[in-house]
Amino acid sequence: MEPRIIQKMTTITSACGTVETVAVRRTESCDAQQIDDLINPSTVAVFGRVHVIHLLERANLAVTVANAENEVLGHASFFDYPVGDIVDQAHWEPFLHRNFSTEKCTTLNTLFLHLFVAQSSFATASVTEIIRAVFNVVTELQYICLVSPNISRLEPALDELFVPMKCLRDPGPQCLAFVCHRHTHCPALHVRRARVEDHDDLTHIFTEQSKELSASWGPFYLAELIQSQDHLNHAAVCESGGIAVGFISVSGDIDFDLLNESFELSVFDGLYKQQPHQDLSKHGLYKQQPQQDRTSKHAPRGDRSDGGISTDTQVSAPRDPAEKVSDEEEEQTEESLMRGDASEHPPQSDQSAAGNHRQHATEQAEQGKKPSEQGEVMHVSPSSWTEDEVLVSPPSETAEQENTHAADVPSASGRSGSPKQPNAFCIRLFVIDKSYEMRSVDFLPYVFTLFPDRDYCVITLATLTPEFPLIQNFVRVTPHPSSTLHQELYIFHRAALLKCVAVRPALSADRPAVSAMVERLSMHQSLSADRPAQSADRPAQSADRPAVSAMVERLSMQQSLLEDLDVFCHARRDPDGTPVQAFVAEVQSQIVGILIIRNEEDMEYVRSHYNVEDFIYFSQHRYEDHARLCHFLLLPAFQRHTKHIMKEALRLAHKTCLYYRVYPPSCHTQNSGVYPATCVLSCMVPARPRRQIAYPLDELGLNAPSRQVTQTQVGLVAAESRQVTQTQVGLVAAESRQVTQTQVGLVAAESRQVTQTQVGLVAAESRQVTQTQVGLVAAESRQVTQTQVGLVAAESRQVTQTQMGLVAAESRQVTQTQVGLVAAESQSRQVTQTQAPYALNLLSRKLSMEPKVSINARLVVVGASDTALSCLEALVFCPHLWFNNVTLISTHGYLGNHDHNNDDISFLSTSHGYSSRDCVHLASVVRVVSGTMVAIDREAKHISVSGDRTVPYDHVVLCTGLQYQVPCPTGVDLNRPITNSQLLARPQRGYTGHVPSNLFTLNDRQDCTALRLWLSSNFMELDDNAIVYGNSLDVYTCVEALLSLGIQGSRIHLVLSPPSPSTTTTTTTGNNSTTCRCLADPEVEKAVARALEKAGVRVHRDCLLARMNGGEQIPVEPLASVAFTTDTQPLHLTCGVFINLSSRAVDPHAFRSVSDACLVFDGRLVIDSRFRTNDASVHAAGPLTKFSRRYRADSTAHSCFSSAEVGRELAAALLALFDPTLEPEPAAPDLLVPDSDRLVPVYTRPRVQGGRLPGGYNYLRIAKPSIPDPTVGPSFIQQGTDVVTGRVETGNYFHLRLGRYETVEGVTCLSLKPLPVSNYLCLYGKHQRLLNHLSSRYDQGLVHDLYSFFRETWCMALYHDRFTDFEQEIKQIIESAKAQGRRGGAGSMTTEDSPKLSLQLLDSSGGLAALRSSTLNYLQYNRNHLPMYALPGML
Repeated sequence: MEPRIIQKMTTITSACGTVETVAVRRTESCDAQQIDDLINPSTVAVFGRVHVIHLLERANLAVTVANAENEVLGHASFFDYPVGDIVDQAHWEPFLHRNFSTEKCTTLNTLFLHLFVAQSSFATASVTEIIRAVFNVVTELQYICLVSPNISRLEPALDELFVPMKCLRDPGPQCLAFVCHRHTHCPALHVRRARVEDHDDLTHIFTEQSKELSASWGPFYLAELIQSQDHLNHAAVCESGGIAVGFISVSGDIDFDLLNESFELSVFDGLYKQQPHQDLSKHGLYKQQPQQDRTSKHAPRGDRSDGGISTDTQVSAPRDPAEKVSDEEEEQTEESLMRGDASEHPPQSDQSAAGNHRQHATEQAEQGKKPSEQGEVMHVSPSSWTEDEVLVSPPSETAEQENTHAADVPSASGRSGSPKQPNAFCIRLFVIDKSYEMRSVDFLPYVFTLFPDRDYCVITLATLTPEFPLIQNFVRVTPHPSSTLHQELYIFHRAALLKCVAVRPALSADRPAVSAMVERLSMHQSLSADRPAQSADRPAQSADRPAVSAMVERLSMQQSLLEDLDVFCHARRDPDGTPVQAFVAEVQSQIVGILIIRNEEDMEYVRSHYNVEDFIYFSQHRYEDHARLCHFLLLPAFQRHTKHIMKEALRLAHKTCLYYRVYPPSCHTQNSGVYPATCVLSCMVPARPRRQIAYPLDELGLNAPSRQVTQTQVGLVAAESRQVTQTQVGLVAAESRQVTQTQVGLVAAESRQVTQTQVGLVAAESRQVTQTQVGLVAAESRQVTQTQVGLVAAESRQVTQTQMGLVAAESRQVTQTQVGLVAAESQSRQVTQTQAPYALNLLSRKLSMEPKVSINARLVVVGASDTALSCLEALVFCPHLWFNNVTLISTHGYLGNHDHNNDDISFLSTSHGYSSRDCVHLASVVRVVSGTMVAIDREAKHISVSGDRTVPYDHVVLCTGLQYQVPCPTGVDLNRPITNSQLLARPQRGYTGHVPSNLFTLNDRQDCTALRLWLSSNFMELDDNAIVYGNSLDVYTCVEALLSLGIQGSRIHLVLSPPSPSTTTTTTTGNNSTTCRCLADPEVEKAVARALEKAGVRVHRDCLLARMNGGEQIPVEPLASVAFTTDTQPLHLTCGVFINLSSRAVDPHAFRSVSDACLVFDGRLVIDSRFRTNDASVHAAGPLTKFSRRYRADSTAHSCFSSAEVGRELAAALLALFDPTLEPEPAAPDLLVPDSDRLVPVYTRPRVQGGRLPGGYNYLRIAKPSIPDPTVGPSFIQQGTDVVTGRVETGNYFHLRLGRYETVEGVTCLSLKPLPVSNYLCLYGKHQRLLNHLSSRYDQGLVHDLYSFFRETWCMALYHDRFTDFEQEIKQIIESAKAQGRRGGAGSMTTEDSPKLSLQLLDSSGGLAALRSSTLNYLQYNRNHLPMYALPGML
C-alpha cells in the first residue's frame, strides 16, 4: 500500500537550531533499515531488544517523521498491549487497574508505546509531532501508555511528554509505567450554543470553503440562520482559544416517509419511536441502571483532575479554561446522554411539525429532479462543498415556515395516516476549519442533548461529496435498489457515544442473549429482503424461490452460529480438532455483538493462491497466528466499532491475521454468518488471487511442490474435477460422482443412461450415448468422447480423442496415464476435491488502524466484457478504497453468477481472460442488474434497463463490446442465377423480424447453455441438419462442440460467410506472408480442414444468407430451410437448427441508447485518450469505441489490443476522479490540449485466443497487438525468426515467433493434449536468451519438441507470478552497476562490446554479488512454489 500521510508537511526545529520540513506518515517496510540504524543503547534499555521488521508487522500503528528526502528523523510504534512479558496481552486491563490509578484506561481509548527512536537533534520535535498526529488521527484515543518491564531512565524527549502513573500498591510491579494524556496535545473542542457574535469568526471559514454558497445566499445568511433558532432548529459552534472554528446546524423537521422509501431503515425502526410494548434494548437503547449502580462502577475520584489517571507529578499546560473538559463532566455527559438529559440551554419540549415544503420535496424527488432542486430533506454542508451540493433553505424562509406551524403537535403522521413519534434529528449544515476537522466528533455529544427524546442523528450528502472526518463516525444506510434519490444517508445512534465497548471471551451463559440478538437481526433482514411486505396469505409462486432460498440460507447460518458457539463453550475445538474461539462485544453489560473464529489450517493453500504477502511478511507470522472469521454479528448502532472489535479479537486470541472467505451464491452453504457484511468487508483488504503454475508433476517427481500448493491441479494419477477418471491398459477405474469401472473383458456402466456398445468391451458414463469400438473405451463426460485402437482415458467436460496406445485426457486439470502403468498416489501429490472458489479478505494487526476511503459516487458499468471485468477488478482490489455504489448492468449477469464447475461450455472460443473463479470477489462488492440497457438519460443521470427499471449514476462506463447479431437475409430473388459479386453493395441492415425458436445467436454462456438444452430435447434424436453460419474462430469451436455432443458430422453444415478485414489475418513465416481467414496459421487451417472432412462435416465457403423458409417476409415458425448466394450457384439447405455466429456489431439497444443520448457515434462510440465521450460523466472502452478523428488514428482502436489491459487503464483513469490520495493533474490553459491528450495510448500486452477445434485439437494463439503502422515497410515487419516443432498430423504442432529483437511476439499451439495456457502466456515478451538460449539450441538441432522443452525444470521460475518483479529488480541492479562503473572510469565500456568486460564491470562494482543475492532471495522466498531449484547448503 502507498505511504499514507497522517499530517501534512510542517517544519520542525532541531536542538541545534536546524529547520527541517517534514511529514508525519505511516511507516513502510522500506523504512526498517533506517529505523534499525537509529536504535541506541538507551532505546534498548527502555524497550528491550527489537527486531524492527517483526515489530512493524505486529504494530497496530507505526508512525514515521521523514523529511523531503524521505530520510527518517523519528519513528514510534504503538500496540494495544504493554511491552514485553510483564503481563499477558489479553489481560493487561485488569493488571493496570489493579496496580495503577488507570480505571479510565480501556481497550478503546488506550495505546502503548513499544518503540521510539529518533535522530538525537530531532528527538524532542519528532516525538511531539508523532504524539500530536496519533491523537489527531485516532479520535477515540485518550491515553498513550509506556509500560515496560525494563526499568531504566527515559530519554529526555519522552520524559517531557510522559508522566508517571500513580501506583496503588506498595510494593508495586517492577516495571516502568508512564502515561501521556490527549488534552495536553490535542484537546477536545468546547462546543456551545451559537451566538450572532460568532458570525465574524465563522465568516472566513465559509468564505474559504463555500464561496458559491455565500454568493448565492447573501453575506448575512449565517447570522440569520443563528438568529432563527427555535425548539426544532438549533445551531452550535466549537471553539478553540475562545475563537469559533466550527459550526453545525441541526433540525428535528425531517421527511421520514421519503427516507423510508429510499433507504433500508427497517433495522432502525424507520427512525420512529418504538411502541411501548417493544423492547427498548433492541438497538442498544438500554434500560438505564439505577443511579447507585452507575456510580458504584467508578472508584472515588478524590481530587484527581488529570483525566482519570493519578500521577505523582502534575503537568500543567497553558490552555483556555473553556476548552478543558474534566472527567467528571465527561462522565456526567455520558450518563446524561443515555438518559436523554439536556445540559446547556435546554430546548423546549420536543415537537414534530411537518413543514410545508415536505410534500413539495417528495413530488420533485419523484419527478427525478437533481438534489439541489429537491425540497429540504436533509441539509448538510461539509467543508469544500459547492453551491449545488449544499441543501440549505434561506433562513428567513425557514423561520417563516416554522412560525406557521401548529402550536404544539405531539407526533408526526406518516403518509399512511398513523401517528408515529419521530426518533431522529438531522444535521442541516456543518462546516469546520480544516485544522480541526479530525475533532468534528466533539459536536455529537452536545447536539444529542438538544434532542433528549430522539436517539438518532442523521445526515445526508450528495453521492459525489468526498468523505470527511465527521462522516467516518456514522453508519451508512443501504439505499433501496429502486431508490433514485441522489443522496446518501448516514446514521449515528446515541448509544454509540458510549466509550465502554468491551470485548471478552464468550460464556455459556451468553447463549440466550446471543440467540435473541440473532433472531432480531434475522427478522430485520427478512423485512428488508421482502420489502414491500405481503400481509395477505397466498399460495407460493415460482417468483418466491429467491426469497425463500435467502430465508433458508439465513436460518442455516443462524443455526451454524449457535452450534459453533456451543462447540466453543463445551470443547473449544471442532470435531476435527481445529481450535475455535468466540468473543462477545458488550456495552454496559449487554451483548451487542459476537465474533467466532477458527484457526486457519489451510494457510499454505491461502499463501500460494492469494497475494496475502502484498500486505504481510509471511515469515514474520507463525502458522498458529492466522485465523479465519466464521461468524460476526453486530447491532447496527455499534457498527462504527467493527474494526475495533475485530482488533480486540486478534489481541485476545493471540492472533495477528484474520481472514474472511466469501463464497459465490452457488456455494452459499460455505459462507460465514456475517452481518453486516459490508462493514466487515470495508474494514478488510481484498487479497487478489494469484496466477498458478501448471506443473509437469510427473517430470518433477519428488521435486514437485506440496499438495497444498498444487491442490487445484491434477497430478500424475490424481484427477481433480467433478468427474475424475483413471485408466489403465487392462483396467480403467473411474472415480467421480458416478463411478465407472471397466476392464478388458468387463464393462460396468453406472450412469443416468446405460449404454452398451459392441466390438469389445465398453464402459459408458455420460448423459449422452458414447460408442467406441476396437479395444477398450472409458467414457466419462457430459460430452461424447470417442477413441479407438488401444487405450482411452476420458476425463473432461470437453471432448478428448487420442489414438494408438495411450490417451491422456486433461481439461482444466491434468491427468496422465501410461500404457501398462498407473502410478500410485503419494501423500505429497494426492489431490482432493476441488476447493470451491472464494474471495479472500484480510485484516492484520498492522492494518487494524489503517483507514479506508469510502467512495459514494455511483459508478455504473454496462456490459460484462473482459474490459469491464478488468476495470471492476482493478477498482475493487484497491486496498485503501471502498466503493459503496458500483453496479454492473449485464444481460445475464457476469461469470460469477454461474456455477464455477460449468466452465466446459465450449461452443465459443475464449480469450483466457476471466473465469468464474476470477469473478468471485466482484460478487461481494458489485451489485449486478440483469437486463439490457435501453436508454441513457444524461439530464436525470440514470440508465433505463429492460423491465422498466432505472439505475441512477454519477459516472457510467460503457463496455458492451460487439455481439453477433441475428443475420438479415439479403432477400434477393434466387429463381434466376445470382452470385455474390452481382449483389449491390449495401449497408448492413439489422434484422427486425420474428426470430425462429430454432435460430440461436451465441454471445455468452447463457446462450450456449440454452442451445445445449434445446439440442438435447429437440434435436439429438432427429435427422435434421445443423447449420453453423459465420466466419470466425467461434464457428470451428461450435462445430467441435456439436460433434462432441454426438451429432453426426454428416448432419452438420458449416457455412462460411465472406471474410471481413477483422477476421482476416496475415501470418509471416520466414520471408513468406500468407493470408488466411480466421485461423492465424495456414498449418492450423489445413489440420482443421482435414478433421472436418474426416468427420463428414460439409463446408460451404463465401456464402451470404439470402432467404429463410424460402420467402422474404417474416419466416414461418420454425426455421425449416435457408438459402445462400455464393460465388457460383445458390445454396439451398434444409434446417433443423440454425446457429448464427455472424454479423458482429454494436448491439441495437446500445446503439439506440447512445444515439438518443446525443453521444457522438461515428461507426463506433467516439472517445478521447482518457476514455471520455462528449459527456464528461460517460466513459467508454473496448471494441465498442473508436478514437476521435482529431487524433488522426482511424486504424488504431481498443479492438486492436488486449481487452484486459485496456480495462486496467480505464480503471486508472477513473481512479483519478475518485482517489483522494492521487495528485490531480494540473489544469491545462484554455484553448490548449494537454500533452497527455495529444496522442492515443498504445498498449503492449498480447491478444489471446483459444478453443477446441475439430479433430480434438486444443488451440492457442498469443499474438502481438495488431497496430497498423504506415511508416513501416513489409521488410521491417518480416524481420524475425520462426521456431517450429512438431506436426499437426501428430497433434504436437508448436510455432513460436521471435521478433526483430529476439523477443517472443507470437505463440501458436495445436495439440491433442490440454495446454498449460498460464505457462505459455508468460513466454510473451521474453528474450530468447532468457528461454535457455532457445535460438542457438534450435539452430543446433537440440530442440525437437517445444512442448517438452517448456516442461523442463529450468523454466518453472519463468512461470511464477512474481518473476516480472524479479526481472525489474535485476534490471535496476544492472543499471546501477553500469552507472557506478562509468563513474569509476569505465564509461567507454558497453555490455554489447564484450561479455567479459560486462562481467568484469559488474564484478568490480558489486553488481555481480547483488545479482547472486537477489536470485537466491527470489528462489528462497518463493520456495513453496519453486522447490525444484537447489539452494546453497542443500547438497
